Amino acid sequence: ESGKYAEAERWHARLAPYMHFFMGEEFTTGETYDYYFGASVIKASLEYVGLKGGPVRQPFQEMSEEAKSALFKCLDEIGFDGRKV
Repeated sequence: ESGKYAEAERWHARLAPYMHFFMGEEFTTGETYDYYFGASVIKASLEYVGLKGGPVRQPFQEMSEEAKSALFKCLDEIGFDGRKV
């Protein structure tokens, strides 16, 4: 509403690598990831900041340790500063 489109684009570009975990694909490099249901990514993100989101319910699956490692690296690289651990 305030017309800050350039700022919004910068934020979108900064968050895009994280959003790719919800889509199963990295659009800029073409790298593919195992697709995880959004709740799996969110629960792993909660783990990253030191909170517990509980297990993912069937039929969905938890993120693998390899995928979590990639997610946590992504959060580090985008400069996420909410980590509490």
